[in-house]
Amino acid sequence: MHDNTPESLRKKALKHGTKTVSKRAQSKQSSLAGSRLASRANSTANSQNPSASNSRAGSDIGSSSIGDEDDDHNRPDTPNSIDALIAERDDHADGAWQEHLANIIEQIEDRNWKSSNTQTRQQALIAYIRVLCSHFVQEDIAFRVNQLVGAFVKIVKSEDDSIEVSLALKALSITMITSPSDEIYEAAAGSIKRTIVDSSDLGTKILAIQTLAILYFYGDLSEEALAECLDFFLEIVSTDGEHVDALDEAGPVAAALEAWGFLATLVDDEGFLNVEEALETFVDQLDSNSTSVLIAAGENIALFYEKAYIPVSEEEIADERDADVLVVSNEHDKTKEYFKRLYALYPRQAVLETKLRSLQSHSSRSVSRTDRKSLHTSFADILHSVQNPTLGPHFATSLNPETGAERGSKLKLKSPGKSSSSTTAMATIDKWWMLHRHRALKEVLGHGFMVHYEVNVAIFEALPIVFLPLDEWNRKDGKKKKMKPWQMGNGNKTTITIEEWD
Repeated sequence: MHDNTPESLRKKALKHGTKTVSKRAQSKQSSLAGSRLASRANSTANSQNPSASNSRAGSDIGSSSIGDEDDDHNRPDTPNSIDALIAERDDHADGAWQEHLANIIEQIEDRNWKSSNTQTRQQALIAYIRVLCSHFVQEDIAFRVNQLVGAFVKIVKSEDDSIEVSLALKALSITMITSPSDEIYEAAAGSIKRTIVDSSDLGTKILAIQTLAILYFYGDLSEEALAECLDFFLEIVSTDGEHVDALDEAGPVAAALEAWGFLATLVDDEGFLNVEEALETFVDQLDSNSTSVLIAAGENIALFYEKAYIPVSEEEIADERDADVLVVSNEHDKTKEYFKRLYALYPRQAVLETKLRSLQSHSSRSVSRTDRKSLHTSFADILHSVQNPTLGPHFATSLNPETGAERGSKLKLKSPGKSSSSTTAMATIDKWWMLHRHRALKEVLGHGFMVHYEVNVAIFEALPIVFLPLDEWNRKDGKKKKMKPWQMGNGNKTTITIEEWD
């Protein structure tokens, strides 16, 4: 008989943990004194413009499919043992689930709840999370949020049981998404940050990082507070986890990279992004031996390049040869688009492209076949966006035979029908900021992402994509050859796909 108790699941997850050793960490380990590396000297050189006049006539990238495991946040080096506990949907019928939720809340709010046994508390938290993922319950918890958050924070502070703390962190995230409030942030952020720093459990650290990012995202905070959180995550990355007592542990470093990218999508003022230091840190992590860290760092670099350019009118361009101007020629309709660079990018563009190209063709046998495939696909996208900052992930430059226009992004979000194998509508994920947000929100909501997308304003405003009915989508995009799923998170309700055409 299989042992699927919470503790056994956690041990199995942690068993597969790996280290992340970047170039900086390797240098640190080789030092006889074991001292910290000196801070990198600040570079004052401006980055090279990727192209003064950039054409989209390049070849297609990444026509192959991406497997389910490539975007699953339960990567081998990111242990998280509670996903198996909360993966199931709440199966109560309409009307019955409200009563079920009310009973759960009464149990959590009971003053004697904390003195009940650990298994009872865990089961209540699991049931709460399942209901909130499967249904939109904002009205049902409207007058109970403060009490619920208080109960969850007490569990986080207690650190009595790592599974229970992880469940409480997940409950805080889903509560914040369901009923966003700066009061939740104020009540919980301090305790969560202490958990990130002090917890001895890697899975708990990872969930705490993800939860803190969600609380910041929906907390309606000042730019200064947001900048402080970005700096906190960046410090975790730049010290290879040592800042939170997790030196060279891939899980917390990858989580901090992903959290940084998620929150960076909120920032319009590049001054709050600490561009030079952040880019140097992410490029340094391209020497890590962790697939999760490599991909997360690379995708943050792509996000930086995407955010650096804003569209402008031709009248706003004094000279197309200006280093801060990017001109994109559209060969289909012979038009041009103009973009202006807001900030200097990586000063050694050729060095960066060489690193990315090397990772795109990574062939070391010390890396699993699955991880090599993830690296090849991800870094093909990342390199393409670094060279063409206005093009998002998995952009296809081949032409649609029916319209003559470029295919564009082949990253599609599917809205399923009644069966898991059917699809009723499709939307495009064509920007890095959209991909960062979808991943972070799907990490919390799992199979409930589409439930919340359809009725939860907080989700739609964060990711304002438009779904088209499948028949209209097919007319718009031309004949499809086949569709291969890229599962996001651990639910099977919403998938991202890479599409291939005849």
